[in-house]
Amino acid sequence: MLRALFLCTSLICCKGSDYEEPKSYIENVAVDSTSLQVRHGPIGIGEDQKQATYVLVDVKNNWDKELTVQVGGQLFAGKEAKSKLRLEMLRIPPRSKRTFAPVPDPIVHHPDVTGAEIYIKRAFIDESDQKFTIDTPVLHPFAGKTLVKFWAHNLSGRRVHANILASYRDVNGTVILRKAASVLLRAKQRAVIEIPGPTGAKEVDVYLGERVYP
Repeated sequence: MLRALFLCTSLICCKGSDYEEPKSYIENVAVDSTSLQVRHGPIGIGEDQKQATYVLVDVKNNWDKELTVQVGGQLFAGKEAKSKLRLEMLRIPPRSKRTFAPVPDPIVHHPDVTGAEIYIKRAFIDESDQKFTIDTPVLHPFAGKTLVKFWAHNLSGRRVHANILASYRDVNGTVILRKAASVLLRAKQRAVIEIPGPTGAKEVDVYLGERVYP
């Protein structure tokens, strides 16, 4: 699985001295423990790619409003605690779920890890102006595998570096791969984005991850 890792997100960078923590709605979200998968494999892109242990897990927003949710966790080998998992934050639409893929902090491979505990750290309504939209994705057969294709729109007056995520699911709704596309769009630009997927994917969720406005 490939993931583009940013140093910060537009949601949490540059907190000034007047910053106030937004109201918590953590009671409206839940970790779907039945979806949790511990994976071992490469993460990162190009020269930054390395072998690691990471987790795939769905988190549900049971409320009727979109929430920005941050999760953390811990890896375990039997009852022995290993690395803590890096905090990851995603927006979750009303009555929907999103697949999180937290990695160890620092990134490391634990061949003996078979389990993990995931917790919700924050859940809040993001009041900031995030002018970035993704049209309904379409899943296509592609070279014996799959390909998801969609339009991405940067509606703001600033350039944006965005991480767009695709979670591919099999016929049973189980996530078989989460993949990322790192996209740089100029102010007011729209572009067609394509993310190759795995064999056997029957549906896909596409959603916005980290954003940086250079």
